[in-house]
Amino acid sequence: MRLALLLLSLLVGQLAAPAAAARHPRKRMLLPQDQADQAQREAQQQQAMLAEQRDWEARQQAKIAEWQQGEADKLEEIADTHAVREQQQEAMQLREAAQMAQREQAAEVEQQQLADKARQAEREAKEAVARKAEKDAAEAAAEAADRAAAQADLAALPASVAAAAAEAAAAAEVAAVQAIADGGSQRDSRRRSRHAQPRGAGSDPVISRGAQSGQGGVYSTYHYYAPAYETSSLYCANVFQAPGYDKASLLDLPWTAYCNNDGLGPMSLEKCGRCLRVTNPATGQSVMMKVVDMCGQGGIDADPKGFNAIDGNGAGVRDGHMHTEIEWC
Repeated sequence: MRLALLLLSLLVGQLAAPAAAARHPRKRMLLPQDQADQAQREAQQQQAMLAEQRDWEARQQAKIAEWQQGEADKLEEIADTHAVREQQQEAMQLREAAQMAQREQAAEVEQQQLADKARQAEREAKEAVARKAEKDAAEAAAEAADRAAAQADLAALPASVAAAAAEAAAAAEVAAVQAIADGGSQRDSRRRSRHAQPRGAGSDPVISRGAQSGQGGVYSTYHYYAPAYETSSLYCANVFQAPGYDKASLLDLPWTAYCNNDGLGPMSLEKCGRCLRVTNPATGQSVMMKVVDMCGQGGIDADPKGFNAIDGNGAGVRDGHMHTEIEWC
């Protein structure tokens, strides 16, 4: 048994020897020429590797240079953008400064204009006061002349006619006193009594006389419109305050408020300042008045001067109204 095992191990060793020799062949000895060729090939390979290394390094350097150039371009663009923003901000600041200067200049101009308007208004007020004083003086002189003319007329009339005229004058004086109690002015009362006295047709320039023709269809009353009173609430106030409007012309005629009557059209701003002829058919008297306001209940609402100018029989003052006819002058 032992002998068999020994023989088997020898056999296995013999079989394994050729395989080991095949795995580890002996190194072949190179000749000098072969060694030179191999050295040359190795040198060529080394040079190729060095060339490839240099080429790779060159490509990397090119990439780095390209990246650096891109970064430089970005920095330059950022710098340009910042410069543009600074220029824009400076331009905006200059524009705002110019606008502020313009506003300040406009404010100064506006203040100067307001000051000029204030001085102009003060001058106009003084002129209006002077004109009113002159007008009052003229009216007082006219009243005195009317009284003298009335006295002369009464002296020239027969006794019965003179007595009737005196009675009418006394009734007018009573109506004037009553008007004062109702809130009128002393001058208006004198005007009412003066209009009730017999006098010539040309004693008042705003009055014209015609034939008596009964009763008109326009209901007319009177309020105390006058330049001496507050006029800012008038319908036509803005028109009269407009630049270029001749405010002095407002004092040329008596004032009246107007509504849509007798086909003359509704009240509108275009009618502000127009001349309206008002006739009292009961007396045949007419007066020209200036439209300054819009009435609320139809008809017209005249100032005392215009109303009394056509109230020759005193019935308007007595009744507080009259029926008239109207037309544009």
